[in-house]
Amino acid sequence: MSSSTTTVATTVYHHHLRSHHYINRIVKRTFNDIVSSTSAAVSSTHLISPPIISSLIDKKEFYVTYSHVTRSPPPPPPPPPLEESSGSFTTTVLSKLGLNKKKQPIIPFSLHAPPIHHKETIEFDKHGFKWKDDYLWMNNPIEADERVQESIQQENDYADLYGKSVIKHLQSQIKREKMDTIINLSKQKEEDVEGYQYISNKDSYFRKRLIDGQCHELFKNGKEMFEYLKITDLVSFKFAEDQKHFMYGADVGEETYHCFIKVLQENNTSITLDHIPNVVSIEWGKNNEVYYTVPDHLKRPHKLYKRILGSNQPDELILDEPNDSYFLDLVKSKDGKYIFFCSNSKTSSCVYSLRLDDPDQRPKVCIKRKENLEYYVEHNGDSFIIFANIDKKDLSIFVAKDTLENGSIEDLEPLVPTDDNINIRDVDVFDNKLVLCELHNSSPRIRIISKNVQTGRFDAALSKSIDFPKTSTLALGINQGFSRKTIRAYCCEPLIPSSAYDIDIYTYDTTVHTPPSIHGPLALLPSDYTCQKVFVQSKHDPSIQIPLSIIHHRDIKLNSLNPTLIKGYGAYGTILDTGYDESDLPLLKRGWVIAMAHVRGGGEMGRNWYVSGKKEMKKNSILDFVDCAEYLCSSGYTSNNKLVAHGSSAGGVLMGNMALSYGHLFNAIVAKVPFVDILTTMMDESLPLTIHEYGEWGNPSTDKQTFNTILSYDPYFLIDKKNKNIQLPNILVTASLSDIRVPFWQPMRWVAKLRESLLLQNNNAEQRNPNMDCYSSSKQSKQPIILLKIEDCGHFGPKGHEDHMDAMSFETAFMIKSVSDK
Repeated sequence: MSSSTTTVATTVYHHHLRSHHYINRIVKRTFNDIVSSTSAAVSSTHLISPPIISSLIDKKEFYVTYSHVTRSPPPPPPPPPLEESSGSFTTTVLSKLGLNKKKQPIIPFSLHAPPIHHKETIEFDKHGFKWKDDYLWMNNPIEADERVQESIQQENDYADLYGKSVIKHLQSQIKREKMDTIINLSKQKEEDVEGYQYISNKDSYFRKRLIDGQCHELFKNGKEMFEYLKITDLVSFKFAEDQKHFMYGADVGEETYHCFIKVLQENNTSITLDHIPNVVSIEWGKNNEVYYTVPDHLKRPHKLYKRILGSNQPDELILDEPNDSYFLDLVKSKDGKYIFFCSNSKTSSCVYSLRLDDPDQRPKVCIKRKENLEYYVEHNGDSFIIFANIDKKDLSIFVAKDTLENGSIEDLEPLVPTDDNINIRDVDVFDNKLVLCELHNSSPRIRIISKNVQTGRFDAALSKSIDFPKTSTLALGINQGFSRKTIRAYCCEPLIPSSAYDIDIYTYDTTVHTPPSIHGPLALLPSDYTCQKVFVQSKHDPSIQIPLSIIHHRDIKLNSLNPTLIKGYGAYGTILDTGYDESDLPLLKRGWVIAMAHVRGGGEMGRNWYVSGKKEMKKNSILDFVDCAEYLCSSGYTSNNKLVAHGSSAGGVLMGNMALSYGHLFNAIVAKVPFVDILTTMMDESLPLTIHEYGEWGNPSTDKQTFNTILSYDPYFLIDKKNKNIQLPNILVTASLSDIRVPFWQPMRWVAKLRESLLLQNNNAEQRNPNMDCYSSSKQSKQPIILLKIEDCGHFGPKGHEDHMDAMSFETAFMIKSVSDK
């Protein structure tokens, strides 16, 4: 990336759909990228928090995926309080249907029967297996099917009744605690980004020039081309080399992104020059050139164009990727000399290079595509730095002349060999230094590799590692400038939002700056708590030890009486975050233990860890989570009556299995936008992710073994197999109407089928005992509470601060109430 090109973004929600892929890649932060926002509230105008800056200014990042749309875990919470917009581009689905206006009388929750939905049976026969599905009709368009509307209304009414009659006061208390907790960033030393700092308040976004303090307003709520746009819709800013032209991407509704191109004016404002609708990735070329990708009808970025600003010529099609398994992405090299176009699937990649100072050059393939070879490219001097996973191993780093075209692995010179239990998360390339942000045995560190003065090449033997707390999240800063001597990194710990580190990459001296201060009821003192990482011995494989991060107050006793929350994900090589999470604070304040199970399928221990938890080995993720839950009980942290499990998105696979096969271990389960309808989804190629994700789950339509493997752990089908003698835990499920990753009807189908199963079970019991009323007060008190909240938002929940706080406090109150009833 050129030192004169800058990318900045405000809050954005993770663009990947339901999958993260293991292989790391250099990523130019586009407007689809995640922002690690600290939470709570920030009063008055303030400098953007370090995690935001480190994630958004134009830099490369190794990321655990290369698809633009994945079923990913929800990102950190939305930003500090923002005023709600009075209108929006898209009228909300619930408002349009009038479903959010219906009010139900408040009656005791214990006397209210849970919703039971209409059945419409469809028979299936695949690979010799026959089954019936009664709830596939829930996939019908909402506007066209009143039954779908009514089911949504019934579920939300039932969940609202629980909220108003059971947890109302507790939820209000938790919400107030969160609203009254303030994160003060004003005293934090901000990173100098090419002589500028980026500043935001509740409705505006500025850039401040440090040399003279001059500020330019880059964005203001309600005053842009689309008046409904607000800061929470923005996902990145990218400045051109002249530092006057910039473009930003914004979510205009339902995860459709538009690019707006502007130029700064002398009066400290800006005007709009151009507008490109329906884009995915955006990047500046030379001068007035803009490169961008567009999605097809399944949201797959499949075409790459170049636009010359001010030209009357139509945009030039640079690349067209017809294969439905491949997603296009683009990234600019740090030195600004190249743009790389990446065509990626779950099992292979192909990178095209385009030298920007040669207007006549066409994109050239760096290394020919090969199955199970995934690679990404940077540029340094006269060489390509290539990051590749050779022979399905962990990432290795190679070097080759930048004249490389249609090459192979044999054309590359090894630079940094692969190592066991290492996952390279991010890379920054400087003139004489290669900086790696990585996990070593699941713990974060920075490794600095120097050039050999005799060969002029990076030499792995000339490296220095700097370790960080084992239970923390580490990110590199912006670090622009090819010849800089000091880099910025940010370390986020469970009770500390973010600490800034300045590291001299020549002397390795490290300066730790004062972290943000926290004030209010959830301002917990870090010294009162302990954060540790243990390795749990697998009961199913003696060679496996599972990392388990544990956070709790120092004064707790290991008497099995501590309420405990265990989180899990275990898919796509994604790292389960161990940094600051504001949703944990009310629990920690009340004496809870927080645990994070880094099960196989994640990337904490390297590629083998990921591979051994996907496709035919997916059950390893489930067994690892069970081992971690049992460890917490056997070690005296908690007991099954005090243990709550939490998983989101693809982590819903774990939650569905815990509820139906291991329900005796848990008091309650929270499954947020859970992927609990795997087989049906992976056999429907009309859905956005199905084809692209065959590399993660397999193709059950064509492969019988894959079909049977998914069938054995699919939560939707596990309902038919659950042990009737094991009591289900309480279950809270969420879904989102505008979710293209996990459509709302998938969790709704699962809940409908689960409720029907319980009703049949209760009816059978009633037949054996005619005096039993399956929905009487006494009976209901013994039945699990199963709630489904269907929200009018996208995959990552509400953007509005108030709505976000409502959802989070409901979830927290549900967990606390479930445990306190035992």
